Amino acid sequence: MPSPRKTAASFDLDDFERPDKAGPFSVTLGGREYTLVDVTELDYRELLETYQFAESGDFEPAIRCILPEEDRDEFFANKIPIYLFEELFDRYNKHHGIDPKKANASPPSSRGTGRR
Repeated sequence: MPSPRKTAASFDLDDFERPDKAGPFSVTLGGREYTLVDVTELDYRELLETYQFAESGDFEPAIRCILPEEDRDEFFANKIPIYLFEELFDRYNKHHGIDPKKANASPPSSRGTGRR
């Protein structure tokens, strides 16, 4: 199999490791700690879907995208007022440097600093 052609403008997505990862984000609910998936590790289609749900006010599908599958039933067995969901998303977004208003337009970026 021929090797891919490399040019001065090539970018190997398979080998890139994000240098400015925010680290885990955890939330405690019902006395249990849940560690949410790093939003920057989601496939871009999942990310766009997450924010589309959240913007429409439908927070459960959005949180399902960032909550590990094995934790979902227990997490959603708790009564969660909407103001807590909103606060959770606000803090989660800030932690990961996400502006939800821009999320539908483009993936997260820190292009202004030269980092991504």
